[in-house]
Amino acid sequence: MNAASQATPGPPSISTLADAIAQELKELQSARSAVTLCSGELVGTFAGRFYYRFEIPEDVFPRPIERATFTFGQREPMRADGNIIALENQYITIAVDRDFGPVLPEIRCSWSYEEEIRPVIDRLQSSAGGSSTAALLFRPFDEANVHAVGFEPHPIPNTPPDQLDAVRKIFQNKVTILWGPIHSGKSHTLSLAAANYLKGGKKVLFLAPENDAVDQTLLQVVDVGKQLGLSMETIAARVDLPSLVNIPGLTPFSFEHQVERMREEKRKTFQERAQLIAEFERVKIKQVLHEDFYQRTQDIREKMAEAKKQLDVVSKEVERLRAALTQQQQASMLERLKKGMSKDELAAVQKQLGEKQQAQKRLQSLHQSMTNEVTRLELDSPVKVEELQAYRLAVKRMEELGGIDVVRQAVQEYTAVNEAELLRTKSFVATSTSTVLVDPSLKGIQFDLVLVDDAQMIDLATLAALASLAREKLVIAGDPFQTGPSVLSRSEQADQWLRRDIFLFLAATDELSRLFEWSEKNARWVVFLSSHFATTPKLSLFMGSVLFDDKVNVFASPKARGKIYFIDTTELKSKCRQYAGRKRMLPFNDQQTKKTVECVKHALMEPNRAAGDVGVILPFDGPTLYTKLQLRLNGIRNVEVGTPATFTGRRKRAIVFDTTMAGVDYSMRAIDDRKAGDREVLRLLNSVLSSVEEDLYVLVDLSHLRTIYHERLFAKLLLLLQAEADQKQPVLTSAAKRFDDLDWEQRAKLLTVAGKMALPDSAPRADAPAKVDHELELKMKMLARQQGGKPPAGERNFEHEIFVAAQRSIGYRTDLNLVSQFMGVNALFRNSLATEQAAGRLPTDQCQNEKDFRAVMERWNLLIYETSGGSKTDVAYFVHKGPESRVRQEIRHLKAFYSSDADAVLEEGKQKIAVDVSRIFQELLGKSQPGNPAEWSSAYLSFLGRLESYLAWISEQVRK
Repeated sequence: MNAASQATPGPPSISTLADAIAQELKELQSARSAVTLCSGELVGTFAGRFYYRFEIPEDVFPRPIERATFTFGQREPMRADGNIIALENQYITIAVDRDFGPVLPEIRCSWSYEEEIRPVIDRLQSSAGGSSTAALLFRPFDEANVHAVGFEPHPIPNTPPDQLDAVRKIFQNKVTILWGPIHSGKSHTLSLAAANYLKGGKKVLFLAPENDAVDQTLLQVVDVGKQLGLSMETIAARVDLPSLVNIPGLTPFSFEHQVERMREEKRKTFQERAQLIAEFERVKIKQVLHEDFYQRTQDIREKMAEAKKQLDVVSKEVERLRAALTQQQQASMLERLKKGMSKDELAAVQKQLGEKQQAQKRLQSLHQSMTNEVTRLELDSPVKVEELQAYRLAVKRMEELGGIDVVRQAVQEYTAVNEAELLRTKSFVATSTSTVLVDPSLKGIQFDLVLVDDAQMIDLATLAALASLAREKLVIAGDPFQTGPSVLSRSEQADQWLRRDIFLFLAATDELSRLFEWSEKNARWVVFLSSHFATTPKLSLFMGSVLFDDKVNVFASPKARGKIYFIDTTELKSKCRQYAGRKRMLPFNDQQTKKTVECVKHALMEPNRAAGDVGVILPFDGPTLYTKLQLRLNGIRNVEVGTPATFTGRRKRAIVFDTTMAGVDYSMRAIDDRKAGDREVLRLLNSVLSSVEEDLYVLVDLSHLRTIYHERLFAKLLLLLQAEADQKQPVLTSAAKRFDDLDWEQRAKLLTVAGKMALPDSAPRADAPAKVDHELELKMKMLARQQGGKPPAGERNFEHEIFVAAQRSIGYRTDLNLVSQFMGVNALFRNSLATEQAAGRLPTDQCQNEKDFRAVMERWNLLIYETSGGSKTDVAYFVHKGPESRVRQEIRHLKAFYSSDADAVLEEGKQKIAVDVSRIFQELLGKSQPGNPAEWSSAYLSFLGRLESYLAWISEQVRK
């Protein structure tokens, strides 16, 4: 295999690494540092934090981030510090210290790369230079690396001999390199080493880039430690917040949970001030959650005041004209002659009086309408009178105590816990590679043994900083056949010291195949775990033979399963187009993507599957954007879409690998070894295959592959994989139809996050904002409709058609908020509790009469018109006057006409709106007004088609 050649530099100095990571920080400071998160769902609570899950735009974080600041609300924003718990392709889970209720419609997330990376630089400059372990990280072949301990490791039952031998080597070196494919026993080896070192009375630190890896290994260490007779509950600490699914097992070992319990005990003795803050924030959050409600109320009040002013002016004018008219009518003929009064002047005054009286009547009606609306809104206020009274009393009492900030500071100081002192009592600490250098409670603590897993994802500068934490021993573990570190900078320094992983650096090669020989030559301090315990035997055998040069021994589990589907898309004759702008190559292929969506539906229809069990991997960006859009338009949520790099270290029961690039006459760098090198192509494919737990779907245009990638490594590997694939092809069209025909309840069960659980303390408080229960609402609607039966054969199924059409428009709206941020502008539509409720109802809202039509127009007006700025917007897409964008104003007019919107009537005139509505129906239906349920439904469907075209047009404008 021909690899892209690159000179391998010698061991770096600490100052060189510090300069390289400082250059990376400089590049990152010009990158995005904020994003608007929409439609978050409360998925659990733990240690006083509330976990919310959102969907995010493409390429938000060039590097992983652990901590962020969250700003909630626009009129009177609230700020909260929090953590980023997980980044799972287009999904992010955050944890904040405020309870925003079951649904968090919108929050602004901002972060600082300075805060994340500066500690690495500081550690390198202050400590790493004098650390023998950090120096040996790059020179493990030195004799100084020999370091035997005075005790032998204790095995536990069923430990494979190669893993026990690996632990013995760890006990004989200061720096040990441990590598191998997935399911080779790396985590168990690290756990056995950690538990044995703890049994020897030592302090141990375990690190990994991802929270889930930290959690899983800690649980393994706990299990091994208990088998060795250790009291793990007293000596083990998981520092920082764990992943949601791991909380039940980790609670006894969570440092954050222990600290929060201590704080809670302190709050009990400082109850008054703590309750004042809680009462204040509870009502404040409600007010911010319902900002749109209070803004609407305020707007109506202001317009009502303006109408009252106009009414007073007109009323005075009416009185003046009436008095003048009475005076003229009562005057004698002689008086009229003397004053020169004519019949024409009298008629003019009468006419003027009539006009003013009409204006007075209109303004009285408008003022009364607004008064009634304000009264109705006040009765429906989210904050009840008693809550508002308690809030005001809390504010008054805090003012007596020095003010809100003073009281909050007092509570924080009184409930503070000396975390550093508490942490020094722990012998085993597990945390992320970011947290260990940032968390002040860990500052200054040294460990006898430091274990770093998934090290292929960590740049050399950060590894050197982490190595300086080890007094005696350091273990670097990972899989160099997976994708490497995530680096933004394109400088020469970055290429030499940040983009290169530790395994290839120490082996002084860019060829993955040479790692096996390197391991054999340096067997004293390099351990290659050659066993692989397969869950997908056919796929594992392929990986072991083709990717790992038959150096891996595959052992199939009795429960192993899984299929390889190889789907040739040559017959589609598909073409690629550019998805966004011209500054960056972002191709997409609509025909391939349709087939990909069919594969997703097929995977979802397999028994015991959920959307969170399925992932879509594409070799490069561009297709990821388009694929996410198509999944949204099909109403499919919680299926992750990403590149091999974003799936590294994570697994799904079914993976759809869409090679995508067909219908062009050039090759893409990511899958062309002549451009990227053998190494990157091998890593790409291995990352894809390593993500599969059961089934793999591979979509390939074989004609394109053989033509454009002739004699390329990627083509050779895929053709070898084709030979191993199942001969029986999946029946995609029938599976897709079965999915499309599912009713809402069946579909909702499939479209959940796999492994998601409700935690014991995850229920919202009784006084929290009420949850928008879409599921209950929709279930009730479905049950009600099922009583009527399905439409007779030959008749249109309006229920299903409306469900699909409304879902597509809502999908476009969501996509626009994400793709607009990807393109560097703000989210186009605002989200609120009201929009969440509207979006949840619209797919099942039927339209069979004027009342139904009024209800759906109210919701679309909120989703499309009001939340994009209404009449005050200055966004070009929304003020555009062409036919493409006419539907936005039509929504406003339809809503105004059927709901007697007083504001719109005042501004534009009832007659004008009526004429416009008549024209709209003429275009939608061929007549000026629907006359029966079928016509109402038909007109609404035509409107939804026009709305989808409008949103698709905006999407094109945003991406230009």
